[in-house]
Amino acid sequence: MEKYERIGLVTSVQFVKVLEKVKAYLEKRGKKVLVSENLSYPGQILGCKLEAATALESEVDCFLCISAGKFYSLGLALQTERPVLSLDLEKGYIEELEKMKDKIRKIEAWNKSQLENAKRVGILISWKIGQLKLPLELKRKLERVGKVVYLLAMDEISPQKLEGLKLDALINCACPRIGTDDLEMYKIPLINVNNL
Repeated sequence: MEKYERIGLVTSVQFVKVLEKVKAYLEKRGKKVLVSENLSYPGQILGCKLEAATALESEVDCFLCISAGKFYSLGLALQTERPVLSLDLEKGYIEELEKMKDKIRKIEAWNKSQLENAKRVGILISWKIGQLKLPLELKRKLERVGKVVYLLAMDEISPQKLEGLKLDALINCACPRIGTDDLEMYKIPLINVNNL
């Protein structure tokens, strides 16, 4: 963290009370620390709501994400061009996520390349209101180019639930984290719809 001067500080809701202490600690060491106020608490991000960070992207050298595990920090790393450091307070360490981000990007690129030759494609959908329009449009588009397409709706999507399906590729139109978390565990190439 020594090489970064301007740090964007974000956190999950569980650690909002720690944010000011971490900010003060970094400022005592000569760092310029920026915290956005886009959600209920300063610096708060959610798994799919990262505006507290992305609003600061042009003003910082890196982001420091305070949380437990890598769920929030990895989500941020995949949405920003800036380096992201994960401060895991439960395990007590800081980790830069660039290598993990690069690995996921390579898997995503390979998965996307598999879609072109796929004959049988599954589209993962959520039952949430308003979420069917895009999958139906995508289904029609893929069928026009000769692919057999199945809409797959389930409450909880996991690699194990999809394992026995005879599909060449999956397109995720549900939660975008499905195509990120546990990506290596999917035996069928999985592409997030926003990566098409």
